[in-house]
Amino acid sequence: MSSPTTLTTNPTNETLEINIRAELVHLLYSQAKFAIIGSCVVATLFVYGLHFAEPNKMLFLWYLGLLSVALLRYSMVRLYLLKNPSPEQATLWKAIFVSTALIAGLVWSCAGLWLVPKNPLYQAFLAFSLAGIAGGAVAYFSGSRLACAAFILPVLLPFSLWLFYQRSEPYDLLGYLVLFYTALLLISSARTHRTVYNAVKLKFENDDLLQNLVGAKKELEIVNQELRNEISERKLIEKLLRDSEEQYSLVTNALPVLISYVDSQLYYRFNNKAHEEWFGKSLNQITSKPIKDVLDPTAFSIFSEYYKELLTKKQITYESLMQFKKGDERYVSVTLIPYVKSKEMRGFFSLISDISPRINYLATHDSLTDLPNRGLFNTRFTHALKNANPKKSKLALLFIDLDHFKNINDTLGHSTGDHLLVKVVGKIKSFLRDEDTFARIGGDEFAVILENIGTDELLALTDKIHSAFTEPFHIDGHDIFTSISVGISISPDDGDDIQLLLKNADLALYRAKEKGRNSFEFYTTELNEKVNKRLKIETELHNALTNKEFQLYYQPLIDLNKRKITGVEALLRWKSPVLGFVGPDEFIPIAEETSLIVPISEWVLNTACTQNYLWQQNLTSLSCPRVSINLSARQFREKNLVGKITEILQRSGAQGQNLTLELTESLIMQDVEHSAHAIAQLKDLGVAISIDDFGTGYSSLSYLRRFPIDIIKIDRSFITDIGPDSGDGAIVKAIIIMAHSLKMKVVAEGVETLKQYTYLKMIDCDEIQGFIIAPPLPVERIETILRSDVFVDEQLAAVKSKSILEISE
Repeated sequence: MSSPTTLTTNPTNETLEINIRAELVHLLYSQAKFAIIGSCVVATLFVYGLHFAEPNKMLFLWYLGLLSVALLRYSMVRLYLLKNPSPEQATLWKAIFVSTALIAGLVWSCAGLWLVPKNPLYQAFLAFSLAGIAGGAVAYFSGSRLACAAFILPVLLPFSLWLFYQRSEPYDLLGYLVLFYTALLLISSARTHRTVYNAVKLKFENDDLLQNLVGAKKELEIVNQELRNEISERKLIEKLLRDSEEQYSLVTNALPVLISYVDSQLYYRFNNKAHEEWFGKSLNQITSKPIKDVLDPTAFSIFSEYYKELLTKKQITYESLMQFKKGDERYVSVTLIPYVKSKEMRGFFSLISDISPRINYLATHDSLTDLPNRGLFNTRFTHALKNANPKKSKLALLFIDLDHFKNINDTLGHSTGDHLLVKVVGKIKSFLRDEDTFARIGGDEFAVILENIGTDELLALTDKIHSAFTEPFHIDGHDIFTSISVGISISPDDGDDIQLLLKNADLALYRAKEKGRNSFEFYTTELNEKVNKRLKIETELHNALTNKEFQLYYQPLIDLNKRKITGVEALLRWKSPVLGFVGPDEFIPIAEETSLIVPISEWVLNTACTQNYLWQQNLTSLSCPRVSINLSARQFREKNLVGKITEILQRSGAQGQNLTLELTESLIMQDVEHSAHAIAQLKDLGVAISIDDFGTGYSSLSYLRRFPIDIIKIDRSFITDIGPDSGDGAIVKAIIIMAHSLKMKVVAEGVETLKQYTYLKMIDCDEIQGFIIAPPLPVERIETILRSDVFVDEQLAAVKSKSILEISE
């Protein structure tokens, strides 16, 4: 009598690990030919482009070397695929692959060290080529982190060293960016490898499950055959069969998934115990029945579409909504595994798992922070309002916004931004009670519902949360300082319905940001009135340009040595028929936010240039001033800025040398490359460039040296208390000395007293602007002043007389 076949057992962890490594090595070689071809294509384009710009014999030697390495790598790939080595040989073949990847990386490193062109444009082309080649390794070398690192590090690190060797600030910055990009690629490589590794591991585990199921079926067939052939041993075989079935049933019935075997005629031949609970039927009503009679029509129709593909695939997995017993509808994941014998599919195994709980959770929660999302937040807020007892306690709503979060995303990347959000959530959570609702409303916006809370308790909580952000967050090697702005509304004081409370908390948050961020604000009636006024201004502002409600005023700039008017600054004024006179501090920020600043700024340029042309025609050359115009941030960032200014100058007839454009320090430093390019083009038009409000922004000598700046305007905040013995006086004097050494003129803004005038003249300030001579005036008044040769002397004499009179009194 033959002994019964033993059940197939799971392989050991060591065997599984060998199989996984072999599969990963196979993945490396199967994808390598695409990486090799891509590398050759990029190298060909690089050599072709660089040969016509900067011919170099080394270029073709390098290209020949790269093609040789590519041929070597391709030969090794073909050899591997031809030999199809055993899993035990995977380590050797992996070492060969890593070595060839390292050689290829070293060849590319030569390009980053010795083939860097002198032309910045082709340098950028080289940088992009190296970045693209290195970036492609993440996908094609996902089977080995070592292979990925062996290729990426030689490609990028030598080029970064070359950048640092140039000893120039832009190259240093680019060098750091290359290092950051290298680190990012290595991290991405590790994450991609982990994902691929887990997928391969899952594949082998699924294969093991299939082998066990198939092995169990084979064992049953052998046992049955032995029962037919060996009647004398029936009792022993029956016992073995019962033991085997009990073990199999214990496993399958313990799992909370539907496990079944369906034959080639689509009849159920095996079903585990979970079918009874899900379908509300006994196993006798399911097993041996056609699958069509058990599944609902929609589920069977979907199954039929996937079943057609089962003959050509190892397994199929899909998700679908399925109806089980009455009223029980579940979103499930279905896996179909064919059972093939003698190249013929005899049936298939079916595994169905319920993923409804996870789907429902994702529908109501944020996937990054696990906080309730906006939908669940609104539901809980509505419920909290219904249950609130205003006589006993308050219900508070906190709107929280992370300050300057966009800058963190833009500079350090979205991955770092996501890590920061998770840490911020953890910190805020530590101060909240279990019954409080903390939700993520948007990207960096959060909301908290605080039920049954007193005023003192609320103030203490907000103060704790606010104070918790004084320490930096340590993320990916960075110390990130951040802060939050909080808006608070309280029920029933600020409203008794969800929409009103949300609106008022949002208004309070807007106020906190407006006050400089890093603070919390409670909703007030005055705040609502201010916001309403802002909305009125925004509404009227949309029609102001069409209705010709804007007017330009001009304020003179005075040469201190000649005591003559050398220029005027064009200042925008708005008189609304509905709101009356609206100050620039009120309407210009709104125009910036709504993008209306672009057409308004274009109107200012048009009007000021046209007026300047009229003065050129009607005034003598000595009296015709240059006109200074402030450029807004949005206007300066426009790609066609220089083209528009050129068009305006041509249309108005004004000359570029009579025009000065004023920019702020922070505006220039937002995008240094764009600023340098735009300023250079404007200088080609003859336009002078002035730095407005100097001293309130970066105040850095480095950027003054980098840009062709003509004039520095010292902010009025430094002029107010100026004098020989004041700190501001020393600062202004140092700015003047520095500017003159760089061949720049200096203009002092906000000069109002004789003391300020005298001190500025003593320390060699070039020009002043302020009420001591004249306030901003309409065009008719300013023309009268421009025609007068004694206006400045008269104004100074009047100021001196007034000062003497005040002293005598």
